Amino acid sequence: MQKITLYIIAGLMIVMIACQPSVEDKIDIGLPPAADFSIEYIDANNVKLTNTTGDDNFIASWDLGGSVVRSGNVIEVTYLNMGEYYVTLSVFGKGGSGDITKAITITEDGQGACTGAKEFLTDCTTKTWKLNPDEGALWVGPDASSM
Repeated sequence: MQKITLYIIAGLMIVMIACQPSVEDKIDIGLPPAADFSIEYIDANNVKLTNTTGDDNFIASWDLGGSVVRSGNVIEVTYLNMGEYYVTLSVFGKGGSGDITKAITITEDGQGACTGAKEFLTDCTTKTWKLNPDEGALWVGPDASSM
């Protein structure tokens, strides 16, 4: 009985040793990338964004705010209105993904920042729409006295 038990234990040890993966079977996927980017102001309203994460990322996705998403390692963006904008870069590599958010400050309104409907609704003095204060301006269609 002891011989059978010994044979079983020896057999199990052989199976366990044979099932151990070798170093060659392992694939090193690395760590998630540490996202980073540089900001270059081309002029008062145009910005060049460059992914500086490194060469081991597959995809660079930029969230420019307001549901605007772009991809690529280098992009140029135009902001017509002065203010602070937050840009998020997400990079995806073989080890996972990483992201970083930075602020971009636009110090003056660009050409065309207040034209068309925006000019009509705001008089270019505010970013808030206002109603026309003229008498009868809230009526749609013929005025009440024409019925």
